Amino acid sequence: MGHYYLWTIGCQMNQADSQRLAAYVESLGYEPATSIESADLVLVNSCVVRQSAEDRVTYQLDSLQALKQAPPDMSIG
Repeated sequence: MGHYYLWTIGCQMNQADSQRLAAYVESLGYEPATSIESADLVLVNSCVVRQSAEDRVTYQLDSLQALKQAPPDMSIG
């Protein structure tokens, strides 16, 4: 199928959620990407309880928007 990249920020609960999400995405046929640039599917899992985490997510999403221009079929979630 394709490759996915999972970016996780937050507490241990977010890490556990990301592990479950990765297992689900892999069950759909996706394989982990070696870099965010080589992914067909980019997933962001974050906890926005703290302002610093929210700011990092906002910055990352802005960066992903620019990256998505190269392969317009990349999905971001």
